[in-house]
Amino acid sequence: MLCPNICGVASLPPLALTSATPNAWIEMVNSKDNIYTTSDEVRGYVNIEVEREIPIDRIEISFEGTSSASLSRAIAFVPGRRESFQRFLQLHQPTNEPEYPKFNTLLPGQRYKLPFTFIIPEHLMPPSCTHETRNAAIKHAHLRLPPTLGNGPTPFWNLKSTPDDSPEMCRVQYAVRVQMYGHPSAQPISELSQDIRVLPTTAQNEKTEDLSTLYMLKEQSLTSSMGRKEHGHLEISAIKPAPITLTSTGSGSTNASPTALQLHLRFDPVKNELPPRLSSLKCNLNTSTFYATVPWENYPSQADISPLQVDREVYEKNMRLSSLDLSSVKWEKLPSFSTIYADKLKDDDQSDISFGEEQIESWDQCSYTATVTVPIILPNKKDYLPTFHSCSVSRSYSLELSLGHRVSSGICGSSTNLSVPLEMVYAGKE
Repeated sequence: MLCPNICGVASLPPLALTSATPNAWIEMVNSKDNIYTTSDEVRGYVNIEVEREIPIDRIEISFEGTSSASLSRAIAFVPGRRESFQRFLQLHQPTNEPEYPKFNTLLPGQRYKLPFTFIIPEHLMPPSCTHETRNAAIKHAHLRLPPTLGNGPTPFWNLKSTPDDSPEMCRVQYAVRVQMYGHPSAQPISELSQDIRVLPTTAQNEKTEDLSTLYMLKEQSLTSSMGRKEHGHLEISAIKPAPITLTSTGSGSTNASPTALQLHLRFDPVKNELPPRLSSLKCNLNTSTFYATVPWENYPSQADISPLQVDREVYEKNMRLSSLDLSSVKWEKLPSFSTIYADKLKDDDQSDISFGEEQIESWDQCSYTATVTVPIILPNKKDYLPTFHSCSVSRSYSLELSLGHRVSSGICGSSTNLSVPLEMVYAGKE
């Protein structure tokens, strides 16, 4: 005796046994390494096959860019999970082209091959960023295409990082999306997408700071053990290093060009104290991914992440780069004021000008300077992303330095920690 279920299936008409959903897939034709950059063509075909006749109203093919963020911070009893989603780019393939067949029904036994072509733009349209910003520079940054960041789902409880050193709490994704609509439903009867990786090139006019500007990094008073005796004042300044240029390889990873950082040290001693002995310099690369459920009004920084905020977070990763031995670095003694102007003061006819003992003593104080060059070489074949700032997600880099030194009469050494911003730009494929 047959099972009733089997009898029921056997009695159905032939059309009921075939799928009413189109079998569709996207075929990319120019994606050797699946990395696209500014002005590249995204080309391919949408292939469609059906097992039975399916009425069709329209087929929409689009290229979309989206960003999302999910935060888990909470204060007191305020719920902590918050999410944001933005579709910042949407390009549509015209379906009135001559190569597009005119049909109202998809027929079995045929393969429909619909071509598409999209061009990766350099800028977004102004409606993509309508929120308030502090200055024109950040508005311009938000209207540039961000690179693909992260992959896979975005579970808010998972904090492990992806290959590009971003948390699984934020995403920037690009995809070719296909939607097929039947009669007369407003919902698509079939929907599919193909993710692609986009790394936009960085224009030369996107430099955020003047590289010729010397700026102060750290000022510190040096004392002996337990702070009982002051030895002098140490100042460290630097010029922002040239950006690191990224190029993509055939395997999908990125290579990074070397650069260098020059530190300028100045020591002003107390009385006749000698400058500190330099021992080592440790250098780490700090990667910061800022993400928020509210738009950033300015370039994000650590100062924007307060313990009381639940709508902004930063995820940081550190990578050890190098450790330099500075024991051979020599200090250069600068001449004192009185040495330079001794003859001038001696021949000065203005005898009515008098100077105090402390002022005259300060003229005899000399200063010391030293220069340290730090090579910055990143490991190759890693997923580096260029520096970028979008409405909800940003990526920035900095060099975290630890300068080891010991005062002349000290027993134990100490260190001075400082941070230098570093920019990464993408130049295209090798």
